[in-house]
Amino acid sequence: MTPPPVTQLKAPRVGLAYLLSQIGAHAADEFGQRLKPLELTTQHVGILRLLAMKPVELTQRKLAEHLRIQPSRLVLLLDELERKGLVARHTDPEDRRAKRLAATEPGLDRFRAVEALTRDLEAELFEDLSRDERAALAGLLRRVAAKADLIPGVHPAYRRLAKKEK
Repeated sequence: MTPPPVTQLKAPRVGLAYLLSQIGAHAADEFGQRLKPLELTTQHVGILRLLAMKPVELTQRKLAEHLRIQPSRLVLLLDELERKGLVARHTDPEDRRAKRLAATEPGLDRFRAVEALTRDLEAELFEDLSRDERAALAGLLRRVAAKADLIPGVHPAYRRLAKKEK
């Protein structure tokens, strides 16, 4: 006897945490696939996002603190971005031991491309929700994220990077 199609199976009731995990994993997979043509990883995007949105150049130390990762891991990611011409590092004139970071024009262009694909992905994921439903969902998720001590705009995967180094 052949099993019924998946659509006919009664789905088990799942909790919100599982549902968030399931949706998050799906969104992360989709996002990662869409980044491949841009030759970026999600970690690269997080760095570019912060550099693109900061009016003042950050030091490597401040960026590592903000991302909650070891400076040595950040150096590896910055090396990759610098090789691609997306980030520039230069010596801080006030502290020659410190390096200041800035997104280059190609880096800003690449980040704008990331923003566009992010908007497209978001539109696809939430196409069945009204504008009001999206706003309500975003507000609720921000509250949950704040309670979990997540840094706005910084993916928690950076925490995993920091733990791997210890």
